[in-house]
Amino acid sequence: ITVFLYKDDAQGKQLTGASLDFADPQNRRVHQRWNSFIGHEMVHVIAHNTLQYGQTGVLGEGIAVWLNGQFHSHHGEAKKLLAEGKLPTVKDLLERFREVENNYPAAGSFCGFLLETFGLETFKELYPSSEPSVKLKALEGQSFEELEGAWHDHLQKF
Repeated sequence: ITVFLYKDDAQGKQLTGASLDFADPQNRRVHQRWNSFIGHEMVHVIAHNTLQYGQTGVLGEGIAVWLNGQFHSHHGEAKKLLAEGKLPTVKDLLERFREVENNYPAAGSFCGFLLETFGLETFKELYPSSEPSVKLKALEGQSFEELEGAWHDHLQKF
């Protein structure tokens, strides 16, 4: 993986034509600032090259958040959002990921929950699917929406 580091957003935009931070998974490149979390964008590259292209924000961004190496509990953060009434619904994460607040911490926690509950082999089947909830229903008998209560119960442990 080639990592390009830029002194600031302006330099990054000037040289790439895009806002930082982002991954170019097909070409195994990451473009970011010095103070960015390198793990997040690198997960996008690794996931693309091992699991194929993530078709949904909830899984594509969720796995990068879950595995990004930041030193905090993603489930703990989601638990706090749930208690404050600010945790997005699974339906919103699936259908309107880019439009909802707190999408990244929620997706990270939900992906972690999926991995903890169903394991990596099932997650590998879900990740490249354009309809991962339907795929989970076929594989495990439950859709994402049907798991929302179990996810919330899981969060109470943190």
